Amino acid sequence: MCNHAPSLADLQVTPDGDILAWPSEGGGIGQSVHLGLATDVRANLRRLGMAAGLDEADWIEFAARVRDRLGVDLGGAATKFDPLRAAR
Repeated sequence: MCNHAPSLADLQVTPDGDILAWPSEGGGIGQSVHLGLATDVRANLRRLGMAAGLDEADWIEFAARVRDRLGVDLGGAATKFDPLRAAR
């Protein structure tokens, strides 16, 4: 049985727009896992922010954390955003 929460050792956006992650495993780094396309992950994270009802200040903080930790730019405030248009 696993006694710790799963975590990522590294995450990168490739030049082709794929998101690859490397899980932490037993004190080391596991094999890479394809998480999806950056456009899909961006749209999903934007929808998450909208569903959470973030105000502008919260959105700015959320977008900054996503950019710093994942390297994915969510853009401006979600209330001014059409995720279907951005995912194209």
